[in-house]
Amino acid sequence: MTLYSHATPEKQLLKALARAVQAALLYPEGSERKIKSAQMFIEALTDFAKPFRLTLMGDEAVFEDQTLEDPSPIEILLIKTLQKADWESIRLDKNITEESLAELVDKLTSATPPPLEGRGFDVGYLTLESARDHQLPITNAAVGYLTLLGDAEEVVDKLGKGKREGLEQARVVVASLAGHLATGTDIFKPVRNLKNYDEYTFTHALNVSLLSMALGRALAIPEAILETISLGAMCHDVGKERIPGDILNKPAALNPTEKEIMNRHPVEGARILLSMPGEVPALVPTIAYQHHMSAGVGGYPARLPGQHIHPATMLVTVADVYDAIRTVRPYRPPSNAQQAFTLLLIGARQGSINRAFLGPLAKLVGVTATGKRVRLTNGKTALILCENEKKPLMPYVRTEDDDEEEIDLETTPGMGIAGIL
Repeated sequence: MTLYSHATPEKQLLKALARAVQAALLYPEGSERKIKSAQMFIEALTDFAKPFRLTLMGDEAVFEDQTLEDPSPIEILLIKTLQKADWESIRLDKNITEESLAELVDKLTSATPPPLEGRGFDVGYLTLESARDHQLPITNAAVGYLTLLGDAEEVVDKLGKGKREGLEQARVVVASLAGHLATGTDIFKPVRNLKNYDEYTFTHALNVSLLSMALGRALAIPEAILETISLGAMCHDVGKERIPGDILNKPAALNPTEKEIMNRHPVEGARILLSMPGEVPALVPTIAYQHHMSAGVGGYPARLPGQHIHPATMLVTVADVYDAIRTVRPYRPPSNAQQAFTLLLIGARQGSINRAFLGPLAKLVGVTATGKRVRLTNGKTALILCENEKKPLMPYVRTEDDDEEEIDLETTPGMGIAGIL
């Protein structure tokens, strides 16, 4: 008998815990969804009428004495979250309270290292020999990110050579990104701060994949679609493998001939991906081909009459441009987050960037948080008094001129943010 049978009490209980963990990762403290998911798990555990025991052995999860086979996406999320926190063994009493469950889930989602013990639960390792040095969650996040860099380098190298296994490895890296991102936003610290290095295609690919996944999560894109988008983001620049190195890394502006050669990389990337043996998701070469295409002027390759840019490409393009601006280049220093976001706003006005994706990005990188200074479309500078959770580009501000006028950008027609200071 396996655990993966439909509607069994074990299955319902495991899914209920997974949903409680997912809600803790996605929703703020005190939200109705978070409270309700915790209550549903308590009810399921009460019906189960005995302690809950879950054990991880490598990549396998064992609930009671049964191995979890063919886990669903939400169960995979639970497993990855447990692995991230190094929780190999977890036991919950059948009478655990909602308060104790909230404490347990909070410790799990913040990757608090075991052993742990609370009222109605305990967490530990399988054996004493498997105990590890305790590390802060941010340390674990940074180390995990840096570990992925080597994987991404190999992926891009194989993709550039048209090898099918490069795509398979890219899937693994994307899954790892999903696991890191699911356990919190600490992973953004190394993404934001590791900008003292020269740009490598693989580092940029990893950053763009991660940022695309984060944007997709903020927009509630279904996980199955989001993984394909993130895979496309990982592969978006593989065509650069066919661009001469002296052009790719030239420490000055490209001349017209060199620029024409550089501008071939989206087409070359699509060719590489389309020529791979086996089935490649259609969205992956689409993103590679279109990520420099523009609804305005100056994009490449040129759009054909009636040709539309895929929304997934628009999302990846925002992540691509933001990270490229923030990265050290041979011919210029990196821009800070405020400068990068201001350039994205300019791109949105020119038609090369889809503004719909800028709100979620602003929230992710914190450029429109309370206390930040902005330039308004009327030319005035202003201080953000209160951020707008639902519409980050429309906060409540106070101008910095003599009048010190307070303005709610959401309810003021024709007024908006032109730049970040």
